[in-house]
Amino acid sequence: MNASLVSALAILFVGSMALLAVSSPEKEEEEEEEEEEEEEEEEEEEEEEEEEEEEEEEEEEEEETEELVFRSTTRRGEKGRRNGFVERDVGVRRETEGERA
Repeated sequence: MNASLVSALAILFVGSMALLAVSSPEKEEEEEEEEEEEEEEEEEEEEEEEEEEEEEEEEEEEEETEELVFRSTTRRGEKGRRNGFVERDVGVRRETEGERA
C-alpha cells in the first residue's frame, strides 16, 4: 500500500510539474507585464518625488530671500537709529465728523 501511495504521489507531482511547464509561458508574459507596470509606477512616483523636492527647494529659496530682505531692511533701520535718525511709519489718519467740528 505504501508503494502504491508513493507512486500515486510521484505521478501527481510529475503531472503538476508538466502543467506548470505548459502554463509557464503565459505566466511569464503576465509577470513581465506586471513588472513593466510596476516599473512605470515607480518611475511616476520618482518623478512626483522629484517635483515635490524641487517645489520645496524653491519655497526654501523664496523664504531665504525674504529673510535676507528683511534682515537688510532692519539693518538699515538700526544704522539709522544709531546715527540719530528715527524711522517713522506715517499712517493716514481719517477724521470723523465729530473730530472735525
